Amino acid sequence: MATQNYCAIRTNLCNMVIENLETLIQSSFRISFYIRKNTFKLVIVKQPFDNLYEVSLIKHKNMLSRNRGKVASDDRLFGDPIMQQKLKDAVQDMSYLLSRGFAEKSSLQLVGNRYLLNVRQQKALLGMSASQEHVTIRNKRTVKPENIDNKVVVIDGFNLLITIESALSGAYLFKGIDGFYRDVSGVHGTYKRVQKTEEAILLVGNILKKLGADTVLWYFDAPVSNSGRLKTRLYELAAQYQFPWEIYLVNNPDKELSKSNHIVVSSDAWILNKAKQNFNLGAYLIENIISNINIVYAE
Repeated sequence: MATQNYCAIRTNLCNMVIENLETLIQSSFRISFYIRKNTFKLVIVKQPFDNLYEVSLIKHKNMLSRNRGKVASDDRLFGDPIMQQKLKDAVQDMSYLLSRGFAEKSSLQLVGNRYLLNVRQQKALLGMSASQEHVTIRNKRTVKPENIDNKVVVIDGFNLLITIESALSGAYLFKGIDGFYRDVSGVHGTYKRVQKTEEAILLVGNILKKLGADTVLWYFDAPVSNSGRLKTRLYELAAQYQFPWEIYLVNNPDKELSKSNHIVVSSDAWILNKAKQNFNLGAYLIENIISNINIVYAE
């Protein structure tokens, strides 16, 4: 147990150093770790640059080598043509039930059991399904790309970012009957940067800049770990590339987006049903910019 605690402490300290590695290197600091007689110490000493930083840089690169791609079972669950057809049939049944007022939870359980879908497949099924009423509402309120010019765009931060990271990382994406793309990833209380995070952010920034958006408001869940670090990085990129961004950390982004009078970017079903206007930015990037994507279609 003691060894596990020391490992956890060391990991946290390493992450702290890695997050501030560039600053430490520029300031010529030496970083050392010691464990002696149940005492754990982190020592940061000012001295000339040496090989120790090369080790730290390798650790930094390894941390960012993770991606949001497929898990081991995904090709079997989503890549097989027979399984994809089964999902299409399941979407039709699920959407039929939702259109007739059946509860989402009981409909998912019923259809999932009928087609023998596991939890991961049921999550994909839920993302691809919708009642006809909700499909009509979402499509009616969708703003075309050419109408983004001089408008304020409000982004559901984690929702969009994780979808684009997944697309760039080779994960399976699921196009719903409403035309919006969704993934089967999630933050689960903690957001971790991946290899494609910065590329995803820049894709969003460059496209909205090209489309002429006046201001872009990013909303992130404040309770999610690392949301503060992500906010800092977005502001750094905004300054570097002259993106007209404002970033907010709030306890309930869904509520903020659902009541906004501006154009909302999200694939969250509840938000889309409430938002006055939406822009399907995920679909625009996936269908026009990003290549070699694994897509499962609802129909």
